Amino acid sequence: MRIAITGPESTGKTTLATALSLELGLPLSNEYARLFLEINDGTYTEPDLVFMAKEQYLLNDKLDTGCGIIADTEMMVFVVWSQVKYGRCSEKIIELFKGQRFDHYLLCYPDLPWENDMLRESPLFEDRIALFNEYRSQFEKARLPYHVVKGNGLKRLANALTAISHH
Repeated sequence: MRIAITGPESTGKTTLATALSLELGLPLSNEYARLFLEINDGTYTEPDLVFMAKEQYLLNDKLDTGCGIIADTEMMVFVVWSQVKYGRCSEKIIELFKGQRFDHYLLCYPDLPWENDMLRESPLFEDRIALFNEYRSQFEKARLPYHVVKGNGLKRLANALTAISHH
């Protein structure tokens, strides 16, 4: 089973992905962009975004040895990120988005408190809601199976497991 965790910044994606990986015994594909941004002091260009997307795509595929994966992020993040940051999205990112295959997407709702770190760009709740709505719109447009995950801590994990079990 291939499950992607996605959504705006500071919505518990990494925490949820890690918990699901442990709970379901599936490999965890970490967020490549975080590593890239840490190495580069949080700075990046539009071509860097394409590079990060390619690396994430390859990492997600590499870690799935047939049993599935939990992906801390996926190509929808790069589509939305690129559109918000640059007002457009490269054909390569769109191609990667169309080429990725997940059984289910878990879209994290921004109902968790903002956690600041040097890599995050959208601290306002209104911005995170606008981003969440953009993700939802993109999923509807692409007709991809997704479930909105809400709640804190174990409740968020339980909601995610329920969504997965109904798929």
